[in-house]
Amino acid sequence: MTQKVISLRQAARRPIRTVKVAAVVTVGVIVVGTTVFVVYRARERARRRTLRGRLEQLKDVATDPAKITRKAGRALEKERDRLRAELRDELKKELVDHRPLRERVLTAAAGAAANAAVPLLMRQLQRRSGQKSSRRP
Repeated sequence: MTQKVISLRQAARRPIRTVKVAAVVTVGVIVVGTTVFVVYRARERARRRTLRGRLEQLKDVATDPAKITRKAGRALEKERDRLRAELRDELKKELVDHRPLRERVLTAAAGAAANAAVPLLMRQLQRRSGQKSSRRP
């Protein structure tokens, strides 16, 4: 092979090597960054659970009670929104069912009674079929 062909092949391989190196570096940065983040969060969580961490939290509450009040208020609002959405869904279901209340209650009670009665009826049928088979010679 001539020197020109060899140099062209090497030139063609350079971008591939560059991309490989870039890919390896990118994966390395992602793995190291993720590991650092996970370790940091685990240490932070462990620190908050220690006695010193609890004391710091109590100190923060004592110095800024409004912050805790805001957090509790946000949690309360979130729970209220969740309950309102749940109530909205239940009301939608009620609006779809146009039957009178007494009919819905009776239907629900009958369904529950039927669900409870099915196992009892199955046992009775099995006993009767077992008795019939035992009578036959």
